[in-house]
Amino acid sequence: MSKDSWPIQIFRALVVIAVAMALLVGPLGLLEAPVAIESTPQVSPDATPMATPDFPEAHIQLGDEELQQGRYYQAILEYGRAIELDPTGPTAYFRRGNAYTQIGAYDNAVQDFTRVIELAPESAEAHVGRGGAYSALGNAPQAEADLTRALELDAESYRGHLNRGETYESQGQLALALADYDRAIEIAPDQPWGYLSRGKLHRQMGKYDLALADLGKAIELAPENRDAYNLRGAVHVDAAQFDSAIADFSRAIELDPAYALPYFNRALVNQALGKTQLATDDYRKFLELDPDPEWRAEAEQRLRDLGA
Repeated sequence: MSKDSWPIQIFRALVVIAVAMALLVGPLGLLEAPVAIESTPQVSPDATPMATPDFPEAHIQLGDEELQQGRYYQAILEYGRAIELDPTGPTAYFRRGNAYTQIGAYDNAVQDFTRVIELAPESAEAHVGRGGAYSALGNAPQAEADLTRALELDAESYRGHLNRGETYESQGQLALALADYDRAIEIAPDQPWGYLSRGKLHRQMGKYDLALADLGKAIELAPENRDAYNLRGAVHVDAAQFDSAIADFSRAIELDPAYALPYFNRALVNQALGKTQLATDDYRKFLELDPDPEWRAEAEQRLRDLGA
């Protein structure tokens, strides 16, 4: 690889977190803090409801406790039992929709949020939830419609602005996306997600200083957020700040050694810098983590290029 071509190769291949960012919909207004997007269910899908007095509120409370702990399948069962006991109450549908969102069951989430809207048409949070699910399903027009309706019902909805910004960004409407991210940050300046989303957008716009400032603020607010470090590492690469990029990718790995993306990103930088063994080790670790098939093929090809 020539001296002139290697930065272009890094910029082309860098893996980032656009999919994760599109799912920042969390338990809307139910918990004191959102459950981390990367959390995984801690029980098997064949979980059974806990023994409890058989009235809906008790099952909703148990479901909330399970959701807070990241035991999403158990939460879904508890909310389902509450719905069996009271099929006209919107609360259990809404919270089960949030649990479905957390496990990536977006079609199910859409159904539950739709039922909430049928029962409580003025629920801004239900429109935000359904809009987020539609966005994850790639249905940007429906997502935009739901999120705009949510903001008509509640102009101060942080997640409404944040998720509509993501929807605008996915459609290439960057100025509208930026306006929503700015508003989200005005509403909740102590939350990291607005800065993380705006930093990602600033990177896309080539405004690296602004991106680094936003991501630095996100890390200040959420110092254990692996995605923020991985994304800031990508911006450092764009800005040709390779030592800083490696430091950020390494920190993301320290926070979550099973997180595949920063291994690949760090390998790219080390490969470009001629640090063959370090790059080889990271590509191999990336492959051990069973990544997406497309990127697996890319890593395997780069190992062949390195003669490994």
